[in-house]
Amino acid sequence: MTTRNPAALALATALLGTHAFTPAHAIVAGGTLQYPLGSSLGLPAGAMPPTGFYMNLHPNGAQSSTVNAEGARTGAGSTSFGDFASFTYVPGIKILGATYAFHVGGLGILSVELHAPPYKSVGVTKNGVRATGTGMIDWSIAPLNLSWSLGSGWFFDFEFSAHLPAGQYDANNVINTGQNHYSLEPNIALTYLKDGYDLTAHLLTEIPLHNPSTGYSNGSFGILDVTTTKKFGRWTTGPVGMYWGQWSPDAGPAAMRAPYPVEIAAGWDLGYDLAPGIALNGWAIRDVYARSVASLAVRWQVNLLFKAF
Repeated sequence: MTTRNPAALALATALLGTHAFTPAHAIVAGGTLQYPLGSSLGLPAGAMPPTGFYMNLHPNGAQSSTVNAEGARTGAGSTSFGDFASFTYVPGIKILGATYAFHVGGLGILSVELHAPPYKSVGVTKNGVRATGTGMIDWSIAPLNLSWSLGSGWFFDFEFSAHLPAGQYDANNVINTGQNHYSLEPNIALTYLKDGYDLTAHLLTEIPLHNPSTGYSNGSFGILDVTTTKKFGRWTTGPVGMYWGQWSPDAGPAAMRAPYPVEIAAGWDLGYDLAPGIALNGWAIRDVYARSVASLAVRWQVNLLFKAF
């Protein structure tokens, strides 16, 4: 999902490209969502750019702590850093009155360090075991992406995408940067672009499929990204936020039932137009609510967005 706003050039991420991975993606084998949290923050995901081929280079990182069902820290946590790229192709085709686009994301490397809880030995508290891992992440592909211009600055987008298990995975590893299963992801977005405003709500449902190495299938997830920014000359800024929560049970050994993981985060977005067709955008968000999840987190991401041709 992308944008007609040439200043922001949000187009490049087409929704799934930013890969703001939580450490939980890398640590929990088959146990969390594949959608890169915050992917569409700061971007008018309901709109579509003009015909062309668009790129997004987007380093990002996260610092997290595991919390239980009451929201209390367990002492475990992780840090992660990724460097990714994605592209969006808008061929200038109309389908059912909507502008069509094709998107591929998840091209890059993720590095994760896991911190286990401290423990006591002979009356002395010691740091927990650490584990590290680096590897490719799972790819995402969106073969169907349709955006309708509704008039008066309003745009509506429907996309059907999938995550492919292309990332590094070994069932014996403590840390994996891929999840070894496919996921289906229908999603919609509504965007208002007028007078410098970008007001966007982007809603997804992720349906994970079976992991053959673990015999495990995640439950389904709901995700919402919200952007409320305003443009001032070359600058764009404003608050952003996201929510995700599991809403159906897992299937497999030690399958998770309610209370399900839930996470809410809020933060700020800042962008600057470097030149015609080139924009720099970044955001940082902090969790304000988290339950039963390995990520009471602070996340950040920088996007370099440009039209390749």
